[in-house]
Amino acid sequence: MKRMLRNLTDWPGICGGARESTSEFLTVDEAVVNEVFLAPNNRVTIRAEFEGRRSSYHYHASSEKIASRIQMTIAKNGMGKTVSALGEFEVEVD
Repeated sequence: MKRMLRNLTDWPGICGGARESTSEFLTVDEAVVNEVFLAPNNRVTIRAEFEGRRSSYHYHASSEKIASRIQMTIAKNGMGKTVSALGEFEVEVD
């Protein structure tokens, strides 16, 4: 069964990353994806930037297989898109 990323539980995950104390985290509508990779424990890390500000989103998938599918889908189709736009992508979640 395929599901849109935006319909996955807790999508797009927790936003974090190094930042100046006076800056705010990026919103999903402004954060532009420039890197995605698998992290331990079924997590997918999405790095994004907007106007020189950087953030990371850390999504915890229900399995390693689903995390890998999400990572591959974003790597193939999501570079240069906003984190919000990633929600439109579909992945197999059998």
